[in-house]
Amino acid sequence: MKNVFYLLFVVTIAACGKKGDDVTPDAASAVAGTYEVSSLKQTSAGGTSITYTLPTSATSGSVVTTLSGQLATTRQTATTIGVVFLIKATGQADAPNDLGTFEVKGSDLYNANTKVGTADGTALNLDVTDSKGTRSIIISKKK
Repeated sequence: MKNVFYLLFVVTIAACGKKGDDVTPDAASAVAGTYEVSSLKQTSAGGTSITYTLPTSATSGSVVTTLSGQLATTRQTATTIGVVFLIKATGQADAPNDLGTFEVKGSDLYNANTKVGTADGTALNLDVTDSKGTRSIIISKKK
C-alpha cells in the first residue's frame, strides 16, 4: 500500500510539471530580425533602372570596395515592424535608410492599405517607393 501511495504521489507531481512553451510568437516578432539583401532593383521616377546583385565588389586602382546590404526589422507592436535598409561599403560608414513602419498581416506587409512586400520569417521582400518617386525592389533572407 505504501508503494502505491508513493507511485501515485510521483505521478501526480510529474503531471503538475511545467508544460513546454507552446506560445506562438506574434506576427511582428516572427518577422523581426536581420536580413541579408541579395538583390536590389531601383527604378527612378524617370524610368531608369539599375539592378544590383549583392554583395558585389569593385576595384579602383588597388582598392577593392565591397557593397552589401541588410534589412534590420524591429517589432513595434504585435502587428507592426519598423524596417531600416543598411547599405554597407568597405571603408565607409554604414548608410542607414529608414523605410518606415509596416503592418504585418499573415505573410504580407502593408503600408496603409497598400501591400508592399512579403515576409515569412526566413525571407523578406519589399517593393517600396520613396518620396522622390524612386521605386526599390529588395530581396533578402534572414541571417
